[in-house]
Amino acid sequence: MPSRQQLHDAVDRLPDTELLPALRFLEFLVDLPPLDDEPYSDSERAEDELARQELAQGERITLAEMKREFGP
Repeated sequence: MPSRQQLHDAVDRLPDTELLPALRFLEFLVDLPPLDDEPYSDSERAEDELARQELAQGERITLAEMKREFGP
């Protein structure tokens, strides 16, 4: 695993023209939500299998239907 010092050293080697994009990318990484590290549950597995079966049978919903159900 890289150390913070390695990251600082890499930043120090960046040309000035790359500092703003690097800062924006690092801020993006900091703002990411935490990864979902919970185990894949049996109920989630069953819901996913049902969805695959519905797709295989040609069942679909329109974007308008989805927006009505879940919001814009």
